[in-house]
Amino acid sequence: MLGLLLRQRVRMVWNRVWRGPRRGWRAAGAVLATGVGIAFVLLAGLNASQLVQRVARTDPQAATAALPVLLVGVTALTFVTSLSSAFHHLFMAGDLELMLVAPISARSRYQ
Repeated sequence: MLGLLLRQRVRMVWNRVWRGPRRGWRAAGAVLATGVGIAFVLLAGLNASQLVQRVARTDPQAATAALPVLLVGVTALTFVTSLSSAFHHLFMAGDLELMLVAPISARSRYQ
């Protein structure tokens, strides 16, 4: 069910960027946001590698144990924040009442 809702959200964003008004500016904004996101991930990876190298200089054994803990911690933090953001946008939306009373058959909801 969550996958269906996320696919719907991605489809809505895609249509808004490529088919909506001012699509040139929206497409440029989408490209810029993607670039900033990729740059953030790269800088976070470089920062993590620098941290592990600093720890490795003092204690090589601790560095090999720190890397998996660091990666699991970052993954858990990312997962929790992305879920809270998705729940906020999906369930706190202003058109939720309209979606709940829409005349849609039960079969078409899960396709």
